[in-house]
Amino acid sequence: MTRIPAQRAALGLAALATIAAGIGTGGAAAAPSAGAAASRNLVGTFKITAGRYAKGKAGGSFLRMILPGGGKYFDNPDSRSPDKSYTLIGPGGQGGLATGRYQPNPSPVFDSKGDARVNAIMSPQSFDGIKFSVASVAKNPKTGAKNPAPSIRLTGTTLSGQVEAVTAEWNGQYFAQGSTHVTGRYNPKTRAFLLTWSSPISGGPFNGFTGSWHLQGTFVPS
Repeated sequence: MTRIPAQRAALGLAALATIAAGIGTGGAAAAPSAGAAASRNLVGTFKITAGRYAKGKAGGSFLRMILPGGGKYFDNPDSRSPDKSYTLIGPGGQGGLATGRYQPNPSPVFDSKGDARVNAIMSPQSFDGIKFSVASVAKNPKTGAKNPAPSIRLTGTTLSGQVEAVTAEWNGQYFAQGSTHVTGRYNPKTRAFLLTWSSPISGGPFNGFTGSWHLQGTFVPS
């Protein structure tokens, strides 16, 4: 009778025990560890805190325009910030950016001077002499392409998602300023959030620029 070395026999018994355990549980895959972070959609409004600039640092909510080629920023002469590369923004009539639904443009979208009348997500801010604002729309105003409603997912304390429906309105023109790659942070206890994304600009006087968005505030579930 062939003898099996003790080490090989022990390994064989361990393998059989593993198989038996699988059979005993219906062959189900191992459950995630207790420390694995759950993931869920946050449906509600990301209410934004007004932008601010103090002691050489910006906080709250703001927009920066990256010049073509990157590395440098456009200075908005109308900015309320000492550093004119930051356009400070504040909450609109609905407090901020909603997920799971759209926040469309009013009618008319612009006044006779070309100032945006959009006031749901953010209050209109002056940008190079003309007021701009943003909306989230079901169809791209230029191409007619359909946009999904904004959606943000929470995993642990990390935020991710898309805001493809976001457009900026300025001087009678529309600029797609959404993104499929939104990132951020979230405090489950206080519901404080930070969302950031970048979106290239196509057409108009800012063709080739990139909008860099920074929204900060408190999430309010619907």
